[in-house]
Amino acid sequence: MDTGVQADIPELAGAVLPGAELSGGGGDGRTDTDTGFGHGTGMATLIAGQGGPEHFLGLAPQAKILPVDTHHDSAAIAPGIRYAVDHGAGVINISQAVSARCSDDMQQAVVYALDHNVVVVAAAGNEGAEGNPSDSPANCAGVLAVGGIGVSGQSLVPWTGTERQSYVTVAAPAEGVGAVLKDGKFHTSSGGTSSASALTSATVALIRSTYRDMTARDVVHSIIASCRDLGDPGKDDRTGFGIVRPSHALTGEGLSDVPNPVFTAYDEWKAARAAASRPITPPASGSSSRSSVPALPTAALGIIVLAIGTAVVVRRRRRNAAASRELRS
Repeated sequence: MDTGVQADIPELAGAVLPGAELSGGGGDGRTDTDTGFGHGTGMATLIAGQGGPEHFLGLAPQAKILPVDTHHDSAAIAPGIRYAVDHGAGVINISQAVSARCSDDMQQAVVYALDHNVVVVAAAGNEGAEGNPSDSPANCAGVLAVGGIGVSGQSLVPWTGTERQSYVTVAAPAEGVGAVLKDGKFHTSSGGTSSASALTSATVALIRSTYRDMTARDVVHSIIASCRDLGDPGKDDRTGFGIVRPSHALTGEGLSDVPNPVFTAYDEWKAARAAASRPITPPASGSSSRSSVPALPTAALGIIVLAIGTAVVVRRRRRNAAASRELRS
């Protein structure tokens, strides 16, 4: 989900399916409506670049892009998730972040995706050094939230702009990435956790194309368990469990014994919702008047598209008057 994708550039020849424009334009997503260089196109080439005139090959070049243009309207993200699921997506990439709690509509859309075996990946956000707000949809239960990796000399380090939040699960390159944008040219300006999210979504696509019967739960766990730790030892709030390693996730090499907090949060949210929806049983005569309704766990309230041969959705976070802040490289 993003600003649409410029489907006619050589670098994406044959890779973009008809999608939807949910921001009011009535298009099919195959035109990048970004007034700048074309953020959505950049994310698409990172995933499925075809190695055209710019010789830019994406991480999952056999993937098909299903563009869902939500552009400046953050309220279109939840409907966009549902659209992607209903149109065959295997992974939804949301290179967007909005300073807000995870709304009920957003959370239910994420749960709808996971209930249909679709992985949801989102950028953690780029304002770690500027207030470090909690960003949606990365902070929704069941989202694989991606932080950023930067470079210091010859070493990989946590990127300075990445959000420092407990929802960050993994990390991927956010600095010095570059991409082919809507003018069909390579630009070095692309980056941030938008790019990190796109590269992680491409990794999901590679796994799902190789192991077609693997569930979304197991795909996410294979990515987490194959990460290389970076930053503070163990899971931390900038890089999560560490750097995404596509080859290790594919081969199962070096898997560590770690939990799957993404789906744990999803399970807890569903359990809490089920408990809250149970009918209240009136107390027996003479018994305590305390309600028998279980308390909804606080964590459940705030915790928290790309199938090879089917669909990829790439979405960019954009600024709007309501709450969106543009993701900057």
